[in-house]
Amino acid sequence: MTRTRPLLVGVVFAALVSLIGVAAPASAAPTNLLGGHGNFEAPGIASLSQNFAPGSSFDGWTVSKATVGLVRAFAPVETPPQGAQALVLEKVDGPGGPPAGAVCRTIPTIAGRRYAVSFSGAVSSGGSALIVVKLGAKSASVGPVTAAVPAVFRHYKVTVRAAVANALFCFTASKVKPGAFPIVDGAKVVDLGA
Repeated sequence: MTRTRPLLVGVVFAALVSLIGVAAPASAAPTNLLGGHGNFEAPGIASLSQNFAPGSSFDGWTVSKATVGLVRAFAPVETPPQGAQALVLEKVDGPGGPPAGAVCRTIPTIAGRRYAVSFSGAVSSGGSALIVVKLGAKSASVGPVTAAVPAVFRHYKVTVRAAVANALFCFTASKVKPGAFPIVDGAKVVDLGA
């Protein structure tokens, strides 16, 4: 009797598995097409802020318009929600306001597919601005984001469709009021499919 018990248990187990099936592994989290580059942690800056002029590059991002900056956490004015640094779509040590800067990088898109872009955004100091996401020729904006001190980061999500493969992805701002410093951090781009 003791020899048949393991055999019986094995047969019952096999029957149950065939009846209910084997559970599929949980699907992996969607891939962020920006990798870790949407947290704006590189290059690590030693001072409270660092500006980047048009045409300059940092961590795979290229400044395509005006001047942008990286800013370190500076309580109580700005505390980036992801890591120690955030992207400011303005010249950090300037008066704020128009014109806004822009940063871009090419990401591995597939023509015709939709992409979810999520990020934390805020406006520091004064005024307000729209934060604009561009994927190739398509764009979407959030806001107006109104300034507060300390800067209040809110989570935003927009959907854009890629018209071409390997599209240029950009952050910029529009309708920037004087004294406004639009800030972006924790950006992710995820393929939603067709």
